[in-house]
Amino acid sequence: MVISFVSLGKPQTKGGLNAKYHPASGKTALWYPPQVARAAKVIADEAAKTMKEKGYPVIEGRCVCRLKFFLKPTKTGRLIGDLDKLARLVFDALTGVVWADDGWVQTLTASKEPVETNYAGIEMGLERTEVYVSLAGLA
Repeated sequence: MVISFVSLGKPQTKGGLNAKYHPASGKTALWYPPQVARAAKVIADEAAKTMKEKGYPVIEGRCVCRLKFFLKPTKTGRLIGDLDKLARLVFDALTGVVWADDGWVQTLTASKEPVETNYAGIEMGLERTEVYVSLAGLA
């Protein structure tokens, strides 16, 4: 069983929550920025489509995950986004869709790559996230 798909769009990190204290109620509201929710939905939808097309059930066993995040570099060549926070968003988006719990992931390989450019330095590729998941022992 191998699941492989590409999610187009700028990879997002899942960092800290936003918080706002409401003095009247004495409660604090917590939420993730809207772009985080949108990015997670795009990944989850693409994963669900792939799982349905292949007729695969949700994984409830050890598996291996490989993630590649393609990002536009800054002028200094840096690829923005902490790798662990990029992976966290994908893991949360795939929970309940590809695997029952991300605790089943035995091995994770993740990398940040610059978007492809041509010989003149013009960007030819799209920002995207490539996801590959297989049962442990099949990678």
